[in-house]
Amino acid sequence: MAVSEKPLMGMRVAVVLTDGVEQSDFVEPRNALSQAGAQVTVIGSTKGEIQAFKHHDKAEKLKAEKSLEVNANDFDALLLPGWRTECRCLAS
Repeated sequence: MAVSEKPLMGMRVAVVLTDGVEQSDFVEPRNALSQAGAQVTVIGSTKGEIQAFKHHDKAEKLKAEKSLEVNANDFDALLLPGWRTECRCLAS
């Protein structure tokens, strides 16, 4: 992909994950954002591992680079994969 084909070059995207996220709800959008030039940062309720699922089965553990204690001004966009699960977990 040429530089001109990277419309999100320089954009900083925060992806907030919690345990129970559907793996494909995270992986596919993250890959698309990265391929479009965005800098993707994975944020969890705590820094460390997040258990992803493939339907009802445990899938790989994903790494949260940062905890929720980040500055919103450090990001241009927010992605909540599997938003129903993420929002419920974050609200509690």
